[in-house]
Amino acid sequence: MIAPTQVVTPTEVPVPNPRRASFRCLLVLALASLACGPPPASPPPEPAVESPPPVRDHFKYVAVDGAIHVHDMNDRHRHVKTLHVPELKKPRGIAAHAGTARLYLPFWGDRGRKLGRRVGYVLCYDLVRERVAWLRDYEPSIDSLEVTPDGTTLYMPSGEERDEGDWLVIDAATGDVVERIPVHAGAHNTIMSPGGERVYMTCIKSNQMYVGDTRTNEVIRTIGPFGSGIRPFAINRAETLAVVNVDFLSGFEVADLVSGKVLHRVQVEGYPWVDPKLPRTQSHGVTMTPDEREVWVVDDHNRHVHVFDITGLPEQAPVQVASIDVKVRRKPKISPKWINVSRDGRLVHVSTGAIIDRATRKILTRVAQSRYFVEIVFENGRPVEAFSRYGNGHGAPPPASATTTGE
Repeated sequence: MIAPTQVVTPTEVPVPNPRRASFRCLLVLALASLACGPPPASPPPEPAVESPPPVRDHFKYVAVDGAIHVHDMNDRHRHVKTLHVPELKKPRGIAAHAGTARLYLPFWGDRGRKLGRRVGYVLCYDLVRERVAWLRDYEPSIDSLEVTPDGTTLYMPSGEERDEGDWLVIDAATGDVVERIPVHAGAHNTIMSPGGERVYMTCIKSNQMYVGDTRTNEVIRTIGPFGSGIRPFAINRAETLAVVNVDFLSGFEVADLVSGKVLHRVQVEGYPWVDPKLPRTQSHGVTMTPDEREVWVVDDHNRHVHVFDITGLPEQAPVQVASIDVKVRRKPKISPKWINVSRDGRLVHVSTGAIIDRATRKILTRVAQSRYFVEIVFENGRPVEAFSRYGNGHGAPPPASATTTGE
């Protein structure tokens, strides 16, 4: 007999509750974390490293035969070093450009005797590597040059002693002559406009100032006539006024650069006038202060510098307010031939070597005698600002970067 079939009911498997399972997992993890202790703390963030402030140095470069002396303007013009340049003989000018780190020095040298032809020379000096970058000769001669604000071009007169009367337009990187601008015999001094659009050119054998357009390299107008042949001069930042030394005058003349007319002839008072034998002239050096409130002018015969208030210009003539003795006692024949003011307006540099405090009118120290000096600002060993050897006005207080920190 066959046993009846049993119907086996399968055991029911419970379906887990997902919420309950999640809770259990979280509970296990929490207990495990308590057993292992708290997680290690994250390391503190690295403190921000601040870059040290840049090291700024205000140097005066003074060119003499065979060398360039470097002085610290922040430390009473302390002598820092001498750069030996044996090729440099009888310098006739100096100009610098910070962006290209180049210093340009025109000089007579042997005037071409070794070459068998009449020439002058220009030496380009690398301010960072401190070595000569190039050295070229130029016919018929050289004189006081300037560099454009972008550092690409030099404008150099062909020499006060020559009758050719050209300005050479030179590639500043190579020394190649690009063009010549015919002007007048006795080509001598050069000032570049602040923006580089115009170049102001004067000749000792002319009583006119010539204004050139640097885009076309042509003379576009003249200023004057002045009282005689033109010597050193300076312009204000707005290019509306010029102060000009001329032959046969102890003092300077003031010209309106817009109208082209001479406004005032300013004679030094209280100091004897002596008619010097050319090429000497009694006033060979004039500068505006950077704020354009004063003019300082040199006096060759009396070994003095005279100060004039020019705040009344253009309507009122400059007023003489001070005179300063700059004689070198041990070398009384040395006379002042050039003058300029530091960019911050505090220090006045005379070619006799005197460094004068503008505020007190006292001589602070002396450096080497030379007409050829420029102020260059360095930052971490590289030039960042360079100023003209000509005493042009700047029309406003200097930026903080241009201020010297010591006498």
